[in-house]
Amino acid sequence: MPIIPCQTKITCEGIDTPFSNFSSEAPDLFDFRAFAWTFWNPNFPLPPDLTGRDTGDLPIYWAEGCQTVCVSLTSQEEANVCARRQSYLCGRSNEGGDGVIPALFSNAAQTCSAICASGAPFSYTVPAGWFTTTSQSLSDQIARTYACAIANAQMICLSNLSQGCRNVAYAEFIAVTRGTGPFVFTLIGGTLPPGLTLAQFDSTSALLSGTPTTAGNFTFQVRARNSSGQQTARTYTVAILGITNFASAPTVTKGSAYSFQLAASGGTPPYVFSVAAGALPAGLTLSATGLISGTPTTAGTSSFVLEIHDATTGGARCQLVASLVTQNNAVCPTVLTSFAVGSGRLAAYAPLTGEILHPNKIYATDNTANQFRYYDADSVTLLGTIPFGGVGWSPQSAAYAPGTDKLFMTVDDFGLGSWYIQIVNTATNVLGATIVDGASGALFGYYGMRYVSPLSKVLMLGSSGGSADTDALELNPATNAFTRFSVTVAPGGPSIEIATELDYCPDNGRYYVGTYVNDNLRSFLRSFNATTHVQQSAVDFGTDRIVGVCWIADVTRLYVFTRNTGSGLAKVHVYNVTTDTVETVISLGNFSLSTSSRYWPNKGVLALPCGDTKIHFVDPVANTELCSLAQTTNVDSFAIAGDNLWISGFGAAAMNVYH
Repeated sequence: MPIIPCQTKITCEGIDTPFSNFSSEAPDLFDFRAFAWTFWNPNFPLPPDLTGRDTGDLPIYWAEGCQTVCVSLTSQEEANVCARRQSYLCGRSNEGGDGVIPALFSNAAQTCSAICASGAPFSYTVPAGWFTTTSQSLSDQIARTYACAIANAQMICLSNLSQGCRNVAYAEFIAVTRGTGPFVFTLIGGTLPPGLTLAQFDSTSALLSGTPTTAGNFTFQVRARNSSGQQTARTYTVAILGITNFASAPTVTKGSAYSFQLAASGGTPPYVFSVAAGALPAGLTLSATGLISGTPTTAGTSSFVLEIHDATTGGARCQLVASLVTQNNAVCPTVLTSFAVGSGRLAAYAPLTGEILHPNKIYATDNTANQFRYYDADSVTLLGTIPFGGVGWSPQSAAYAPGTDKLFMTVDDFGLGSWYIQIVNTATNVLGATIVDGASGALFGYYGMRYVSPLSKVLMLGSSGGSADTDALELNPATNAFTRFSVTVAPGGPSIEIATELDYCPDNGRYYVGTYVNDNLRSFLRSFNATTHVQQSAVDFGTDRIVGVCWIADVTRLYVFTRNTGSGLAKVHVYNVTTDTVETVISLGNFSLSTSSRYWPNKGVLALPCGDTKIHFVDPVANTELCSLAQTTNVDSFAIAGDNLWISGFGAAAMNVYH
């Protein structure tokens, strides 16, 4: 290949040395700054397969011109023509040429991208004017071929970043997966997710870490540069997913329609919402689109975990630990009606219980006429009567077993001088079988008879003889068979521990029994495994004598009713069955409490018949007394059925119904 002299402006030397300008003109014009191939531009070295003619898959023909290196993919002659034209332009003569000056075209800027395994591009750009040939398309083609060769040879690749969740710790590495280090990482643009920072970790990676506090999509640019000056810059968009508006959820009120649309940010919609753990308030549901709706049926606090994910395959599933407090909407009832029960007075403890006796019927005793009266529980209409089994018949406690048409009653038959369980068929309204203890012929059942729906059993307190209730009895309503187990401790000597009332807690599968010791006046709350009947705990209530216990699922608490044997102060203890501790004590006044105190679900209140001839109503969510209603006599017993509360008193011939 001939060396083309450049007159007095530039002396063209060998291909391994730069073009030198020996003229006295200063400064040199830009057009006369030219370099041989090897020293052309240190930032853009020639790829290995382009360092010589006919190497690799691409034949290269080139000649040194005064302004650029002329390159041809076609022939050496074409490269020589290009160099001769430059010589002419430099020296204003065509020295060594054939007198023909061809048209020359320099390349436009050409960019080529090599694709990393992560899918991110690594780009290299050949500036305009680097290559000159006799064809524009050829100059551009050569420039692009060169750009692609450099991009593939010098490609630097960075790893991907994953989605994150708001308020959840995040730690991801940006690592060089292709390229020669060491590298320095720099944030060169954009905004990191609030709460995250980028720091150099080692010679080939940086760490993006912290706890993101804001949901959204955040775009930023990170540059990795090695010690040779080679670099890449990658644009990242990190999605931080999160539910953004739960804190503004409106108040939930029992019995009132509720609707709240969850909102989210970050990632790619549409979002899918679900409950990952726990449960929404009873009566509410969550749709996949994030709508919480329904009519809550139970007061109290509901804890749950909400989960969200976006449309990205394999994306993050982000959770929010949340809770909703359903207000009780507790209301004080009003008197619905009062009416006479019979020609004589009511026997004690009638209508016998604080349980829902029957979904549609209330049973009351009329000892004067030796009969039951049964009423429609909603309309308070007398439906009929059922003759007693004997004179002086006095039912003491009762429970209805759903699905069996059986109402079980413990009966003190003064005429026969014995105790037994009498069954009433609520479908036909006739007396059914009588259940007695086969060993002693007697059953005592003063307190606490109730149906435990999770166990399908009737539960009561009793004894196989004597004068004190020291046992619990489980009765199978289908077979009428019963099992007895002790719920008290024999203190020794003349002392007797007497059971007063019991209830079942489905949350831990235990029976809770209130007891007291007759001579030292101390009281205990004991719990028993409902399957094995083994005692699980015993809490000393001291001189606060337990007269009743009531589990309220709405607030997942046990309510223990006591009256202090010294001061006479009546209290309601809010008992946590998980920690076996009393959380709150509500003081009512100096009077006695009925053992049949119960929760009235439809009104959201505890109904507490007390010895001050009043019924006190307590909100078990706020744990405060709402109101009290005066009675003509001390309340003996009552029954709850739907929206109505049925009340009878000692020696009263009338009954009050509250609504």
